[in-house]
Amino acid sequence: MRDFYHPQQAACAGSPDYLRKHRQAPTELADVNGFKMAELEAAGSSGLGTALRLLLKVMPAYSPTLVYIFTDGEPTDDWETVIDAVKARVQKIVAVGCGPTADLATLKSRVDSTFGMRELTPDLLFETFRALL
Repeated sequence: MRDFYHPQQAACAGSPDYLRKHRQAPTELADVNGFKMAELEAAGSSGLGTALRLLLKVMPAYSPTLVYIFTDGEPTDDWETVIDAVKARVQKIVAVGCGPTADLATLKSRVDSTFGMRELTPDLLFETFRALL
């Protein structure tokens, strides 16, 4: 059975310290009804490259199928080269813009899909999974 990675383990781009403090060990794949999302706080910068490097470190040897990036769309560090390394290991990357001023134009050419948080309905989220079948 494959490991299940919690979202806060792989991407809290604004706060690498938060990741180190709250990182949870992977658990076996489990019923999503028992999942509890960590409370995330904005930290003032978007260290997307840092978060993606951490993702590459903790990503299992097999290639996960799908990665979501929740962001304001304005990375503040070197993310361009590392996102290419992530893309080589996964089938699809979806960027979700968070906040009223989210701008995904910067990421649009480097990811497979982009959506604003307000657009992301359960049906649209399901479509991101179904596209992999």
